[in-house]
Amino acid sequence: MEQVARALGALLLRALPTFVLVLLLYVFLKKMFFNPLEALIARRYGETEGALKAAGETAGVAERKTSEYQQALHEARAEIFRYLGSERQRTLEECDRALGEARRDAEQRIEAAGRQLQADVEAAKGVLRGESDELAESIARLVLKLEAETAS
Repeated sequence: MEQVARALGALLLRALPTFVLVLLLYVFLKKMFFNPLEALIARRYGETEGALKAAGETAGVAERKTSEYQQALHEARAEIFRYLGSERQRTLEECDRALGEARRDAEQRIEAAGRQLQADVEAAKGVLRGESDELAESIARLVLKLEAETAS
């Protein structure tokens, strides 16, 4: 057993430089390669997370602005429809007023034309009465003249 322990001690003694070299390689790689790599990965992860957070905030701002734009557009459309409705109502009222005035004017003209026509009829009747009297006298003279000529 003692021989085994000696052999094991000798083996450990020969393996000690390899162990020290592996330990130094580990420390060197950790300091020169793994630590900077971990720092780079952490920094990139932080930048990625920051970019995602900024993108989320930007998307939220864009969503709010889109909502505000939609609301403003809806209000503008409603205002336009109200304005068009009031303008339509005002135009209809103006048309009704103009139509009423045109009707009154037409009625007045019809009444004036009726009165003028009645006056013209009365004047024509007066002229016709005078002319009928003259015509009757002319006819009577002609008839009497013809009777006198036929009697002679």
